[in-house]
Amino acid sequence: MLALYLIKIVNPKIDKFIDWIKGKFNIKILKTLVLTVIILLFIDFLLSTFALDAYLTRVIVNNNIDVKNKEQVVQKYDYLYNKNETLSKIIYTLWGDEFMVKFYPNVTVRTTSGENLLVKYYFPDILPYFYKFKRN
Repeated sequence: MLALYLIKIVNPKIDKFIDWIKGKFNIKILKTLVLTVIILLFIDFLLSTFALDAYLTRVIVNNNIDVKNKEQVVQKYDYLYNKNETLSKIIYTLWGDEFMVKFYPNVTVRTTSGENLLVKYYFPDILPYFYKFKRN
């Protein structure tokens, strides 16, 4: 039923909207705009991946969590936070613990025993942006 509704009602409206956009803007401008958005989304993806990796490395080392390849994690931590002071300041300024807990509240770390630990429990004083309602 939903598929029929989408095909019959929503799809013609989307087609009209696309035709309206094509009539208002030049195709080259639209292609440039789409390419710009794609590039910005890719940059955002790379920065988010780096931030999450740096954050998890920091949490694992600071809380001595037993994970697979812990030696590599410790080496990465040493490079990011001890050997490179400028990079460390940038990471803490842009992606500090409070920011990361609020934007990634459900990040987990898998221990060598196979247990998934929620990272937010290592920061009990930082509350996420949402409120979790409890069921009765």
